[in-house]
Amino acid sequence: MKSALFLLSLPLTLLACGEEEKKVIKVEACSLSIDNLEGSEWLYLKEMNGQESKPDLQSRLKYYKEDGLLKAKYTVGSFSDVYVYECSKQAGIQGEEIVCKTAPDYEQWCETMAVNNKKCSLKMFKSLDDSIEDSDELKKGIESAMKNFTAAKEKGGKEFLVYQSQHNSLRNKLQGIVYARVDAEKCLFKVTDHYMTYQNGTRLEDSNPNSTNTFVKNDAGELLWDDCETPQLFDTKMAEYPENPADVQFVGTHAIGEDVHYWLLHGPVRFAEEGCTYSFDIFQNYKKTQAGLTPEKVTVDGKEELRWHFSQKFTKASTDVVMMVTKKACAGKPEAKITACNKVKIQ
Repeated sequence: MKSALFLLSLPLTLLACGEEEKKVIKVEACSLSIDNLEGSEWLYLKEMNGQESKPDLQSRLKYYKEDGLLKAKYTVGSFSDVYVYECSKQAGIQGEEIVCKTAPDYEQWCETMAVNNKKCSLKMFKSLDDSIEDSDELKKGIESAMKNFTAAKEKGGKEFLVYQSQHNSLRNKLQGIVYARVDAEKCLFKVTDHYMTYQNGTRLEDSNPNSTNTFVKNDAGELLWDDCETPQLFDTKMAEYPENPADVQFVGTHAIGEDVHYWLLHGPVRFAEEGCTYSFDIFQNYKKTQAGLTPEKVTVDGKEELRWHFSQKFTKASTDVVMMVTKKACAGKPEAKITACNKVKIQ
């Protein structure tokens, strides 16, 4: 009898246990969204062999608003270039995404069309990018392109074959395109880095080196978002201003722990203007490391010359990109900047 009672009570016991084990698991909603990208900065999460993935400051992406339009600055993993893209929301294969494109170079596009035996027209350009509108810039680009194409064709021979190859190749990058979306399931910001080209009568998209990967929000500090305008930032061993600036050469390779002296020898910032103040910031591997430094003023033959200089010690073997951003402030005028760059190997 006791056995029967036990068997009758067993399902009830199991049910009760099951009810106790059912717990509500709270899953936090993904905070990432493509609807609030303005003002955000992102870094490519680079995989490291045998190590944890880490953000790569050389591949950085920044969204911002200008003239009411969402735009992006993106380095495409370049040593010193920053490219500007215009962005819009579109429907993608995996849901809504932000698509950003660089502005078309109508001359380059038209020469490519001509090599492919296509007519340069608004309709043709719209088949490559449907956001293109008629404009004076487009007409001037077509006119200039056709002059270039005609001149190359008249030369003929090997020169024309090279010209054709240059404008009918996967290496002929007509437009940068960046697709960004949120993988809500994994709560990741995914970026696809492409470029558009035209080859053998067909519009193609191919992958840039960063391909499709995860990008994470920048928490490394203030980063550089300007193109390198001059490479005349010289790494030297000279603590004093060179006697013959025109003869200065890049050293390029330095020992760990030695003082590397950087001199900016760029003509447009050589002389000081009356009523203007000057300063400069330093970025190492794209991150700001020093700010508000001032160049020395020296009077030479009655003129005030500026000495743009700083020194840096490196503590480990590496390849380092150093950039100097000069600032010129004059009363009643907007601040003027020039960015100079240098790359050294430490061993």
